[in-house]
Amino acid sequence: MGLLRLILAVWVLVAHSGGTLFGLRFAGPELAVETFFIISGFYMALILSTRYRSKAGAFYFNRFLRLFPSYWIALAVFLGCSGAYWIATGHARYPWVGWNPSLGSLKVWFVAVFANLLIVGTDIFSWFHGGTYFSYVAIPPIWSVAIEIIFYLFAPLVVRARLSLQWGLFLAGLVIRGRLAARYGVTFAPTTVPFFLAGILSYRLYTAAVEPFLPGKTWSRLGDLLTLVLALGVCFPSYFVAREPTWYFALVSISLPLVFAASKDRPWDAWVAQWSYPIYLCHWLLLILYACVADRVASSLKVYFVLALTVALAAFVLYCDGYIQRKFKRKL
Repeated sequence: MGLLRLILAVWVLVAHSGGTLFGLRFAGPELAVETFFIISGFYMALILSTRYRSKAGAFYFNRFLRLFPSYWIALAVFLGCSGAYWIATGHARYPWVGWNPSLGSLKVWFVAVFANLLIVGTDIFSWFHGGTYFSYVAIPPIWSVAIEIIFYLFAPLVVRARLSLQWGLFLAGLVIRGRLAARYGVTFAPTTVPFFLAGILSYRLYTAAVEPFLPGKTWSRLGDLLTLVLALGVCFPSYFVAREPTWYFALVSISLPLVFAASKDRPWDAWVAQWSYPIYLCHWLLLILYACVADRVASSLKVYFVLALTVALAAFVLYCDGYIQRKFKRKL
């Protein structure tokens, strides 16, 4: 599962770069984010049914440590580098250039400051003033994490609900998405409900049809094959994902139990998984950096330039975050 999450993070990076990676042009980043939501629903159902069963407080503290230290480190680096460039050249770059006095009042600025620090609320900035307020979000991809946090607040209740209620919420979510997605898009939390519920139902499938038969080489091989299929769906979207994304999401939901069963006991997969979040956070800074040196780096090398430096910055974030995680390990 960690390998799939890393592929999705790289998918977002390549899509935002507007280029190709080894000749492959990935599908739009929204599809990757929505797939992340399904995986998140699966993981939340997993840990709330096992490690954090009847431990909601520990669950919330764990989520806080998993999300915020890495984000604050990346945000500090982003703002510091952008500020240093501004001081050195006299030209403001994103996000400082986005804080335009003509866009909003001082009240909007204060709201934006707290939203950027706390993540929560960054998803709604794209709804106002024709979307121009979204320029107040320092790291734009963080909107998806804001939606994840909303889901985490309700996850303990939803995961422990009856199967019939979970199906009801899933179907209600499909109706809401059908009515509101065209107007609000993927940054509107209610339109993402089906993805999280699909992940929870996928975990139900795992406990009912896969877990009782573990271990087994057959499950492992099937899981590896499905991981390959999902990865190919990402790498060759014109043949599958872009045409019928609904079927791709259905395949993801059905495949996750086997993908998880195949990878859950592999230490390297857990190591790979930890890179997905910092890569997702850090790639925006490197896209801004590329804009500053675009006249010196060939456009054909843009994706590789951004990817290489993103991995380097992600390694720094992981190192700092690892120190924080070890410091608070006893409380997890």
